[in-house]
Amino acid sequence: MIQLKNAALESSAGKKSVHALRCLNVTLPETGLVVLTGASGSGKTALLHLLALREMPSRGEILIGGENTARWSEARRSAWLRECAAADEALLFADLTLSENAERAAVLAGFSGRDARENA
Repeated sequence: MIQLKNAALESSAGKKSVHALRCLNVTLPETGLVVLTGASGSGKTALLHLLALREMPSRGEILIGGENTARWSEARRSAWLRECAAADEALLFADLTLSENAERAAVLAGFSGRDARENA
């Protein structure tokens, strides 16, 4: 299980602080399919960066398998990031539309072809 507890991601733009995410609490299962949707600028990419440990939260914590990733070594974080990057590259097919990619992912996650098409 992957959990974000009160996670925030912010950066500085000059004297101004920019909040990509504020006080986010999310629990994701170890297996299955999770679909992330939202308007441009809503924090989808920021969330993915946190989940992949590409960035660490400015507040809160990320737990993977019950372990606080802030206590992980740099080598362990790098290994996790490589796994996430490999999964990201492997799951998108350039010759398919976004809908077809979503359908394929749903089938791989165990949905029937019909359910995958209807929900893609």
